[in-house]
Amino acid sequence: MKVFEFAGVIFNADNICSIQKVTLKGDAIDRKTGKAESIPAFQVVTIAGGMNFTFNTEKERDEKFTQLLNGLQEL
Repeated sequence: MKVFEFAGVIFNADNICSIQKVTLKGDAIDRKTGKAESIPAFQVVTIAGGMNFTFNTEKERDEKFTQLLNGLQEL
């Protein structure tokens, strides 16, 4: 069994269906644009369910996404 930990959550790599970058829609309205705030995140979907990980910036999300994918390649 190939397992890895991300943000305190243990995943079995064999059960992962997909990992994708997403942008969640927040409740707050951006005063400049009048649109709902965007929350950068990525989603890990497994056979048993899924989990979203949110970040402050898209840059931070992209760095963690790349780190996660590189870690999976090493398994």
